[in-house]
Amino acid sequence: MRTYSLRRPIALLESFLLPSVLSVLVLLAVRPFVFALPVVLVLLCFGAWTLRRVSRRTLTVTEAGIQLQRDNYRLEAPWGAIVGVERGRRRGLVTADELALGESTILALDRSDNTTTLPQGLAGHPATRRVQVSLYDRDWATGPLGERLKAQGLAV
Repeated sequence: MRTYSLRRPIALLESFLLPSVLSVLVLLAVRPFVFALPVVLVLLCFGAWTLRRVSRRTLTVTEAGIQLQRDNYRLEAPWGAIVGVERGRRRGLVTADELALGESTILALDRSDNTTTLPQGLAGHPATRRVQVSLYDRDWATGPLGERLKAQGLAV
């Protein structure tokens, strides 16, 4: 079993892209500068909170399959459920290799195995059929995950 955390550059992009853009806009639009500063600080605190939250996301490769731990749920898929590898985009900026899943199990568990409630709209959402594996391991295709998928006959 091997567990991968969300890569740090991806976590930073995910957390600070929107707060940074909004901060620049506020600094350009609001005068005097003293009035803009509290808004910028709140936006950066929101980014820090988001960074803390997304840094807890993990991808675990086990003998049975893969587990993707998100904020309030865990996605589990056996090896046989991985039907292909596709290339997609994250936030329209970062290319990501995605594992396409034929089936998956969604568990309402947080990272400490405490019961949670599933997010609204998760049923049928594309996130339940895709795992953006390259966001967790840049060299996934040459690692244990890629080797296992090649052994199943999938092109990686």
